[in-house]
Amino acid sequence: MLIATPTEALRLTPHCAKAPEFVLQDQSGRLLGQLANPAGDGCQGRRALPEQLIARGVTHLVVRRIGEKMLARMLAAGLVVLRAERGWQPGQGVSEQWERLSDASQGAPSRQQQQRNCTSHQGAAHECGGQDGECHAKTHCCASRAATPLIPLRRKVAP
Repeated sequence: MLIATPTEALRLTPHCAKAPEFVLQDQSGRLLGQLANPAGDGCQGRRALPEQLIARGVTHLVVRRIGEKMLARMLAAGLVVLRAERGWQPGQGVSEQWERLSDASQGAPSRQQQQRNCTSHQGAAHECGGQDGECHAKTHCCASRAATPLIPLRRKVAP
């Protein structure tokens, strides 16, 4: 069993995707290496993270906090995701008693996505069926924005 842990300066970070690196260790806590986090490269890096972990032989991911989207990616890739107890740090043994995350809804919701989905609907009739400023469909706002054509910028050409 090879375990990856999101870290900064060899300390467990509070958020998986924002960690600068991952420490690789076995179940007993023996440190085996490090992996730079590609998630810092934006969306493509976040999408590539599960594949890179699997390519290194990682089977388990130990986190303190992880977002819904990243958790969904990790679970879809077949990784076992465990929530570490408070005070645990890389280099310590991993407990089988920790909470095993098995559904994306167990991850933290995206604050940006929540704001994006609902702020334009405050006080308006909801096409998604939400009431009192709450939306139930998560993609309708982004989908309507994507349907809006982009207007190219005009550049001044020197004579």
